[in-house]
Amino acid sequence: MSKAATHSLAMSIHSDPSQLPSKSRVVCILPQTIDTAANREAMPEMDHTLWTSKESIAERLVNWCEDRTSIPEELFVTV
Repeated sequence: MSKAATHSLAMSIHSDPSQLPSKSRVVCILPQTIDTAANREAMPEMDHTLWTSKESIAERLVNWCEDRTSIPEELFVTV
């Protein structure tokens, strides 16, 4: 799914909360370049230290699951 389609889907669901179970929230994660083997191979000249690690994205998701108060109110969240 393209980024534009993902954004459109998130905005559509967010605009009508009745589509969600109660106490649910829509959050669309917007990572910068994700540090993967494929990205490192495709872009070896780039500074990999600036890329978002898969682990940091996973940690954020786990934190949101464990502590609902940490879930951001914004629809789009840059990680």
